[in-house]
Amino acid sequence: MVAVPPLVTQPNLDASAEVAARGRPRGRRPGRCDAVDGELEYKATWYGTQVVVADRWFPSSKTCSGCGTINANLKLADRVYDCGACGLVIDRDVNAAVNLARWTPASKAPPLPAAA
Repeated sequence: MVAVPPLVTQPNLDASAEVAARGRPRGRRPGRCDAVDGELEYKATWYGTQVVVADRWFPSSKTCSGCGTINANLKLADRVYDCGACGLVIDRDVNAAVNLARWTPASKAPPLPAAA
């Protein structure tokens, strides 16, 4: 049996605002994001866990999951996070996932790394 985390953190992506700003992409249904959010909530309830939506401006990709340093110069095209402070080299998406897993609703600052 797969262990289910007590909390699932989802980034707050305001897709409707993005679509309005850029024009609706082809093949994209306007209510699609709401359907995905609803499915995530349904599955979380089914498995006895809770979905928490992270702050929209939380820098999950730009924050080092090793030391908490924020790399403001990281571009979307940069697929690897390379921390100049602690030397951590990690896939950008994995780094963001680790940071979101550590995010709590009360945290306004970047997450601190777990004790080794």
